[in-house]
Amino acid sequence: MNSELSNAPDCPLPNWLMLIVFDHLDTPSLLSCKQVCRLFNELISASARFVYKIELFAEGLQDCSSNSSLSVDRLALLQKYQAGWKKLSFSTFYACHPFLSGRSTEGYRWGFSGGVLFQAVFREDALAFSCVQMPSKIRGIPEQRWDLDITCLTSAAQDWVHDPSQGLLVLVELVPARCIVHTLDLATGHSHPLSCGQQLVHDPLGQTDRYSVSTRIFGHRVGVLLQDISSRRVDLLIWDWTTGTRELFVRSPGKPKYPIILDFAFITEDLLLLTNLVTQRTAQIQVISCTKLKKAFGYTQLKGMDFLLGLQIPPSFHGISEFFIRMDPELNWSAPRRNTVPFCVTQADRLFMFTLRFISSQSQDEDEDDDKDDYTLLFVPLSTILKQLKRAGSQNQFKVPWNEWGPSGTRMRGLYSHQTWQRTVYGMKYLEIRRTEALGEEIEILDFNQYAANRDVPASEGYVWDVLEEESFDTLPGTVKNEVVTSLPVRRATAYLPPHKRPLTHAVIGEDGILLGSYYEKMWYYMYL
Repeated sequence: MNSELSNAPDCPLPNWLMLIVFDHLDTPSLLSCKQVCRLFNELISASARFVYKIELFAEGLQDCSSNSSLSVDRLALLQKYQAGWKKLSFSTFYACHPFLSGRSTEGYRWGFSGGVLFQAVFREDALAFSCVQMPSKIRGIPEQRWDLDITCLTSAAQDWVHDPSQGLLVLVELVPARCIVHTLDLATGHSHPLSCGQQLVHDPLGQTDRYSVSTRIFGHRVGVLLQDISSRRVDLLIWDWTTGTRELFVRSPGKPKYPIILDFAFITEDLLLLTNLVTQRTAQIQVISCTKLKKAFGYTQLKGMDFLLGLQIPPSFHGISEFFIRMDPELNWSAPRRNTVPFCVTQADRLFMFTLRFISSQSQDEDEDDDKDDYTLLFVPLSTILKQLKRAGSQNQFKVPWNEWGPSGTRMRGLYSHQTWQRTVYGMKYLEIRRTEALGEEIEILDFNQYAANRDVPASEGYVWDVLEEESFDTLPGTVKNEVVTSLPVRRATAYLPPHKRPLTHAVIGEDGILLGSYYEKMWYYMYL
């Protein structure tokens, strides 16, 4: 690139002053300046501070230190971190078995977010958690373990989610005709010091044993989606958990009436992402504003509800029954204060993984055996959604046909197994575990960071990534009406796993490594940088 750069333009500013100007630029602008002339390129490339800033951008990270004098040291750590991911050379592989000592594993559930593994044991009289903060040698995070005994519940928790950055644990309890949300301290299991001091309560107006529950946290907002399993009636509630104020209540009546909310996620504290089944065969990804829909009393009906953006999905032959969203961590994520890490995942972009279940021609019924149905993954970066929001401007209910946003802004791929925890996302990376008859189990990682996928990185010894720029064709039988073509650039890497006794059933990607679990062995394995 240097040979194509022109000489420096006439500039009355000294180099030291140009460096101050560069310091106020965002990373894309800094990269553009490198291509203006040879002088600019040399000034930026010679600065550890600017190289550190560019490499953070390439890795999908952000700086967590306010001390600019340590740029050289942090750059060295970052380069070591990058080398580990480039070659998938994890420094440590070990087995951990964090089940609660002496407790029954019946009713066991687990979660992994922000580098913390949570495992729960449900008993008739109490709920307990075993917590493990996974370590990182490079980022200086030690392993920590602690147990929590929960005493505030009167019945079994139906769902729970945790946010280590706020030290927050949210439990959802269903009692007759009522949904109760508890906001607890992640370290003690008692009421969180920032909570409003009271339970968040909602009356779903139905038999609570028929409801499925999905819960999410974003800053001071906690959202709960309650779906009646038989009628598919849905209530979506958003609260400010620090004040106890209900910010949003949306209801969809369920079958046979449409539309139906299938899942939700936060973009900001005000903006929500919904997967909306408009008819049995058509679906949309919608963006709504809590502020615009907020009502002091009553609820907003989903049918006719005002929305900002509607991204249309290719229709199916026989129907869509599931449309789930997964992303981690939330967009407001920051490293917990107790961890003085040099860098962490950026808040600028995220990868949303949508899982669609298409009803096959054999079943014709969304309640029949899902082994007959087809599952498809749709990968959508936040930047793709924000681009369409910008295009919508001040218009409401701005609908975008699939061919105007999907082919160039997403990646779609079919699934050969619908096992939920054999694939996960973190930041802009996607992880899937695969089994091969000859060589055993392997992991595949897709990195959707567009700068990393597009910049020219020379392959070195042990480099395991290749760039997929060709179009992806989804031709699963019995799903969409036409062949779907998507072409969002992505990097891909694969690696075979160390041998172990029994098949792996869980695979989770995090910021510093990969967590692998075997239900059969009752064992977790962790590979970290």
